[in-house]
Amino acid sequence: MQQSDKLIGYHALFNTTIRARGVTKPLHQDTLSLLPKSWKQMQKHLYAKEFKKVVDKEFNALLNKGTFEYIDKSKVDKQEPLLLM
Repeated sequence: MQQSDKLIGYHALFNTTIRARGVTKPLHQDTLSLLPKSWKQMQKHLYAKEFKKVVDKEFNALLNKGTFEYIDKSKVDKQEPLLLM
């Protein structure tokens, strides 16, 4: 239930973008191609343009929340990247 609540906004925006593109037949999960699992796959997907719009909206929302901070590359002195695992 909680997972589906998180995806409501994603699905609504995706569907709105599809309809703006001129698709009038309702979309159903059985007729869609598989979801992309990487950025590279997303760029080759049938709905790449719509996925990109969703990604841009989400990224801008994160920027507006202050999630990321731009740092001038010249201010980073040969620091090693943080290992995630």
